[in-house]
Amino acid sequence: MNITVINRLMGIRFGGGENFDLCTAKELEKQGHKVRVIAGRRLKKIDVPIQEIATYYISSPYLRWIDYKLQDKNIVSKIISKSAFLSDLLMFQVAVYYHLLNDEWTDIYQICGLARLGSWLEKKGRPCVIYFPGPPRKILAKHINKCSASSSSGNAFNELSMIDPNAINIPPGVDIENFFPDTRKRNTGKVTITFVGRLIEIKNLPFLIRCFNKLFKDYSDIQLRIVGEGDLYQRLKQMVQSDIIFTGFKKGTELLDEYQRSDIFVIPSRYESYSMVTLEAMACALPIIASNVGYLPNLVKDNGVLVESGNDAELINALSVLIKNKIKRIEMGSKSRQYAINHYSWLNSARQIENLYLKILKPNNK
Repeated sequence: MNITVINRLMGIRFGGGENFDLCTAKELEKQGHKVRVIAGRRLKKIDVPIQEIATYYISSPYLRWIDYKLQDKNIVSKIISKSAFLSDLLMFQVAVYYHLLNDEWTDIYQICGLARLGSWLEKKGRPCVIYFPGPPRKILAKHINKCSASSSSGNAFNELSMIDPNAINIPPGVDIENFFPDTRKRNTGKVTITFVGRLIEIKNLPFLIRCFNKLFKDYSDIQLRIVGEGDLYQRLKQMVQSDIIFTGFKKGTELLDEYQRSDIFVIPSRYESYSMVTLEAMACALPIIASNVGYLPNLVKDNGVLVESGNDAELINALSVLIKNKIKRIEMGSKSRQYAINHYSWLNSARQIENLYLKILKPNNK
């Protein structure tokens, strides 16, 4: 098969949806299929160049930063942020659609969240599968149902299946060979607590920093490392009253190094449809402290602790227990890695996608 993967953010930011598309694309290539990526970029630069897969970048105004900066402040901000978000998506979808008008190479399109684009391409007889890394907006229902198929995972799948009863549940995986523990890198003089992800509102990082500042008064031998970038950086930086390091965006071996040097992984989000970074931390044998939201309770069993998002007392207590008890950290971390090995694989994800695409294309004898 010739597969075209379309992702708005892949050349700009890298989150769960982008990681899913890239990892499944690489696995599909291993299975003998030809894959290319169409990714978004800013007008003047490519923030995150994709090296592993042949990629064509579509340049369009990046307005989502307005949405990240203004959301939830007041009614005017909500109107402006929502308009910016929708305009950003629409301009990219229009640009991609016209770019693909004469495309004769692709057998099937894998599109990250852009159901409107999928419905346009379907009108031209181009089969499309829409993958939703997060909950789909209900307003997209008519476009989703015009596409050949839709898929998602975790908590987002539950919401998608209410729109499309035939939606496919395709869970992401984790590369066990590229994410693995190396305790030699850990700082024996400090307990290192790590967060990985974008610095945006939904990740609830003020909650984590606030609790860490309080903990630091009792435990001076701890450090918090925040791995990622985003529009909240300056605001978060102003909250620092203790040993907190902002590393910026990391990927590849640099990201692996952050996991391997850590003792505890924390994901304090207000919502997570799945959380790829939690799976990566688990593969690196880290105990997990996570908010009891979205799909996270399915990942955190006896390998960590669930806390109520925004509850300072619960997060401080969970961190205190693991800071003081190295044996407990090691035991939970071991269970994390075993759970990741037993239940999550990118090969399994790619095979599910492959079977779905073959089923869609079979009537057309492609």
